[in-house]
Amino acid sequence: MAEIQKTENKFLSVSKIIDTEISTVLTSNVNGFQKAFVMSSAIDIIKEQLSDEYMKPIMALQGSSLGFKTDQDTVKEKVNNKWVTKKGEGYPMEIVRECLIEATFLGLEVTGNQFNIIGGNMYPTREGFGALLDKMKTLKKNFTYTNILQPAGQKVANVTVQIVWQFDGEQPKKQSIDFPIKSNEYTSYDALIGKAERKAKRWLYNTIKGTDISDGDVNDIPHVEVNNAVDEKLSKINSLYESALDNLTSEECDYIDKIILEKDVVNYDKVIAHLTTKQPKKD
Repeated sequence: MAEIQKTENKFLSVSKIIDTEISTVLTSNVNGFQKAFVMSSAIDIIKEQLSDEYMKPIMALQGSSLGFKTDQDTVKEKVNNKWVTKKGEGYPMEIVRECLIEATFLGLEVTGNQFNIIGGNMYPTREGFGALLDKMKTLKKNFTYTNILQPAGQKVANVTVQIVWQFDGEQPKKQSIDFPIKSNEYTSYDALIGKAERKAKRWLYNTIKGTDISDGDVNDIPHVEVNNAVDEKLSKINSLYESALDNLTSEECDYIDKIILEKDVVNYDKVIAHLTTKQPKKD
C-alpha cells in the first residue's frame, strides 16, 4: 500500500510539473524567437518528465473514447478471402509521446477523445475543437445545420452550416459554409451532422486564432488506405536508402535503420527528404 501511494505521489508531482510548463506556454504573450525559446524549453522539460514509466498509464488510454483513438486500433487481415477486423497494437510509445506533447500545447486534454492519431500525426477531433472554443470565455457561438444533401450512390454528401459568433465584445458575425462530407449509403444524417460540426468548429477556431490546424477522426479514414500510404513511404525509403548508401555516414545509416526498425512513421517524410539530397549525382 505504501509503495502504491509513493508511485501515485510521484506521478502527481510529474503531472504538476508538466501542467505548469504547458500553462506557461499557453499563457505566454511573447512572440518570435522569445516564443520559440519558451516553447522549446518547455518541450525539453516535458520530454524529460514523460518517462516510459509515466507514459504506461497514458498508453492504456490509447484506442478508447475515454482517452484518444488512432488508426492503428484495429487492423484488417484477409482470412479465407474475407477481410476480418482485429484489434491492433496501436502506436509505439515514442509516437504517442510526440503527439501527446503537440496536443497538450494546443490546449487539448488526454482524455475525452479530444484528439486522434492518424498516420502518426495528431489531429484534433470534434470534441477537441469544441473544448478549445469553450476555453474562449468571451466567445458566444451557434451552429445551425441546414440543406443536408446526400445523393444516392455518391461518396460525398454536403451539409450547409450557418455559423454565428461574437468574440471579445465585437459585433456578431455570421458565415454560411457548405461542407463536403465523406459519405456512403450507410451514413446517417446524425453522422453527417457530427462530421459537419467538427469541420465548422475547426473553421471557427482557425478563423478566430488565425491558424490553419487540420481536423481528423479515425472513423473518416479507411484503415487500408492509411496503411497503404505508410507502406508506400516505407518502400520509397528503402529504395532511396539503397541508392544513397555510398553517400551516407555510419551515423546516418544507424538513424535510418532505427526509423525503419521501429516503424517511426512520424519521421518517414523527414527521412525521405534527407535521402533525396543524398542521391548520387547523374553524369
